[in-house]
Amino acid sequence: MTNKGQKILVLAGGGHAHVYILARALELQKAGVRVILVSPEEYQYYSGMGPGLLSGIYQPAQTRFDLRSLSERGCADFIKGAVKAVNPEEKSLTLEDGSGLSYDIVSFNVGGRVEIGKISGAREFARPVKPISNLFKARNEILALARKKLNFAVVGGGPAGVEVAGNLWRLSKEGGNEGSITVIEGGERILGAFPQKASEYARSSLEKRGIRIVTGGRVKEIGKSGVSLETGEVVPADFTFLATGVSVPPIFKNSGLSAGSSEGLEIDDFLRHPKYHEIFGGGDCVTNPGHPLPKVGVYAVRQAPVLYRNLFAALTGGELTRFRPQKKYLLILNLGDGTGLFVRGNLVARGEWALWLKNRLDTSFMAKHRA
Repeated sequence: MTNKGQKILVLAGGGHAHVYILARALELQKAGVRVILVSPEEYQYYSGMGPGLLSGIYQPAQTRFDLRSLSERGCADFIKGAVKAVNPEEKSLTLEDGSGLSYDIVSFNVGGRVEIGKISGAREFARPVKPISNLFKARNEILALARKKLNFAVVGGGPAGVEVAGNLWRLSKEGGNEGSITVIEGGERILGAFPQKASEYARSSLEKRGIRIVTGGRVKEIGKSGVSLETGEVVPADFTFLATGVSVPPIFKNSGLSAGSSEGLEIDDFLRHPKYHEIFGGGDCVTNPGHPLPKVGVYAVRQAPVLYRNLFAALTGGELTRFRPQKKYLLILNLGDGTGLFVRGNLVARGEWALWLKNRLDTSFMAKHRA
């Protein structure tokens, strides 16, 4: 129940930035703010550890935040649900169950999903790599078929596709599954948005283990037992994983809060909607037309402290802080063979040390935000 004069902050989604804010919910409460988290899931998986969850390097409890427990610890309310629409004029939200929720300030960190509607058969026969919980479900299904010949296809040769393919190989070794793994990339090379050297290292790692890479492969249809390409080739697949990039829920487009052709929540340098100053956001679901950013988790993590400060300021009458994204960011891929692929700008390297560093950074992040 909201006390008279108490302001309401609604956190829509349990993404990385909102986990940071939940850990500081008591500070908001002391300032006279009621915090409400709305999330369709009680657990938020850390995306950086998802491929390791698939291959068994990590157990589920090591890779996820308990959002309900974090909320209770910070005296925030937890509502299991999802926002369907925003009425910015009335400062109200409509949830998927039809219920309404009013706010003084709302922040969105709902993440992204893999678009499954653009490829025929994807909805019925493909497994999107997001949400991350899909990877753990797939692991259990594959292990239940131990010692059987299984063929795998991964559609998309970006960072997620490369990591999933490499860790499927590791999982197949564990389960004794003899079969094939094929990465299907529509562009000229895997990791096409990164330096050529990164593509070469990733290709070498995958191909040395017998993983086939198809470039320029346009998918026509995904079926129960294979992926049909426009060339007429059918890639055999008992399990097809979809890693074709991130799409944003239609909330913002439908509510008139996105910019141009983008479906994301439009924000300015203060992580705030340029017209409706009661609306903030971070992570994959937002778009700053003046400073577009890649959809990588590091930016949600970097945005978190600024988002928290600006929400606090908006609720208490303080001054907002600009988010200044770093020009270069660190990306380390888990290749599934005991090595990591280190990329920062044009600096590219590969080795066991890189995987060790990734594990140290990821586990430290989890420990810090659970404390």
